[in-house]
Amino acid sequence: MKRTVILLVVGLIVGGCSTVPLRTMWRLRNFSVQNVTSIDPNELRARIILPVDMLLKPDSSHIVIELTDDKGHGDSYKFPLEIIEREEITQGRFRKKHVALSTLRLSRQAVSDFVRFQKGLRIKERKHGRAGVHVSSAFDRSETFKKGETPKPFELSILLKLKANEDYFTLIDKAKIIKFEKNKPEQKKDEPEQNSSLEDKKQPVNGND
Repeated sequence: MKRTVILLVVGLIVGGCSTVPLRTMWRLRNFSVQNVTSIDPNELRARIILPVDMLLKPDSSHIVIELTDDKGHGDSYKFPLEIIEREEITQGRFRKKHVALSTLRLSRQAVSDFVRFQKGLRIKERKHGRAGVHVSSAFDRSETFKKGETPKPFELSILLKLKANEDYFTLIDKAKIIKFEKNKPEQKKDEPEQNSSLEDKKQPVNGND
C-alpha cells in the first residue's frame, strides 16, 4: 500500500482552537502590516515537530502572509521554506516520545521575494486591517498500510521565531492530525497531467505584485 500524504495548512491565529496557546493569540492580537515590514526575512525560522516516521516533503513547506482589509477582503502571499536541520529528540517526562524536529528558513529566492514584497507594501502604503502569518506543509508517512487499514492519528507541533534576538514561541501545540490523503496514482506515459491542488497553485509574491 502506498504511503499516506498529509497536506496541512496551519494558521497562527485560529479562533477557538485549543492547540494554539492563549499566550500566542495574545501576542499576535495586533499583528499588522507594520510588523510584516519590520521582519528581517533572513532571521525567520520555523520548527516542525513530527513523529520520526513522518517526513517533510521536499519543497512543500512555506511561510504564508495574509493581509486583510477592514472590509474583510484579503490577499495571501506564499514564500518557500527549506530544511536546514533535522534531529531526533525525546520528549515528555513520563510518557517518552521519540520525535523528529526540523528547523526551516526561507530559501535564498524567497528572501529576495520577501524583501520586494515588503518594499511594495511601503511604496503602495497598503493599509490592511489585519495581518497573519501561517505555515503550510505536506508530509509523507514512511510506514506502509494494509488495504483498508486506517492510519493512526499523530501529533504535530510548530514553533516560530520572527527575529534572531527572540526565542521561538509555540504556534501549534501537539495538534492531533486525523485526516489523511492518499498519494495520487502515478501518471502514465502520454497521459495529460492532472490538475494540482489549490495549495500547489499558490506562488510566492514577486516584484510585480
